[in-house]
Amino acid sequence: MSPIELYRASELPASYWDRWSETQLENPALASPQFRPEWVQILAQVQPDIEVGIIRPGGKPAAFFPFQRTRSAAAGPVGGVLTDIHGIIAPANMRIDFRQLLAGCRLRSWRFDHVPVDQCWLRPYQLEIDPAPVVDLSYGFEAYWNEKQHSHKSWCKQLQRKERKLARDVGPVRFEPHSTAPEALGQLLKWKSQQLSETGMRNPYHEAPTRAILESVVSCETDYFTGCLSALYAGDRLVAALLGQKSGKHLNAWIPSYDVDYAQYSPGAILHMHLARSMADEGITRIELGRGMNPLKRVLGSWDSPLAIGSADTRRIGKLVSGIVHHVRFQMKQSSFLVQSVRLCRRLRGRAIWH
Repeated sequence: MSPIELYRASELPASYWDRWSETQLENPALASPQFRPEWVQILAQVQPDIEVGIIRPGGKPAAFFPFQRTRSAAAGPVGGVLTDIHGIIAPANMRIDFRQLLAGCRLRSWRFDHVPVDQCWLRPYQLEIDPAPVVDLSYGFEAYWNEKQHSHKSWCKQLQRKERKLARDVGPVRFEPHSTAPEALGQLLKWKSQQLSETGMRNPYHEAPTRAILESVVSCETDYFTGCLSALYAGDRLVAALLGQKSGKHLNAWIPSYDVDYAQYSPGAILHMHLARSMADEGITRIELGRGMNPLKRVLGSWDSPLAIGSADTRRIGKLVSGIVHHVRFQMKQSSFLVQSVRLCRRLRGRAIWH
């Protein structure tokens, strides 16, 4: 494989960003907004540990591997818990030796959890595959809605009934696809923080760097990447919101949440249906709902675009331990010892074998 160049993202030459953009636009498999250079540029403004490994066959930049160094020789995906999809930005027919790429980036390991399964360079390192539902608007909203009425007739009727009841009980329902209300983002983050606190998961939304990233996404508008903050109101009351990212004909439904005081009306589901109609009118053909399944995604999704979880390691022992740790995590998720398993895995990851 060709030699690897390594840059901090904040120091990457402008011509390289341009080539990154061209590569992403030329490969339909990379159409998701989080493969865009603008996303990594936003992250690099507040996360200086983001680096980019570049493969240069014939002396010209051809493939880009963004990563976030977590230790001297270990790394994870850019954006951490904020990422919905990641991987290598490369031409569809390019051959890549990922072990050589890691070595060229001065890495021994890279863990991943949202990699498209068709990134064949990473298949040997995949440990688990999760569904990632997609809303297909290729034939417009009416075709999508008609299909949902056929496959989920009862759910569609209930959703329409709940929206009418929300309007009667609280106030007229109003959807804003591109909200500029100053309180909308702040309220969305409060809801999301409350949701994570109740589940005991780490809450990044109260951290200043995360807020800076989200504010930058909301204000970003280029030819190929735009932040999209959508809001659902009942009367003057904000009842649901969603921060998304648009690129071309794709929308990443990135961070959704709603006011739990109005949960009986299913405001999140109502917002998603208004969002689908609005985005279809704007020419969006695909809405990505993110990795993992829940009852709402199961109904909304037209098909799945599976994402892989795993860990690439240049050492055989490292690969073995990665598999063991992942297996322990998976098994403990199914039992009452979840908390203990997470602590055990964190201790294992902290030992010398991971450095």
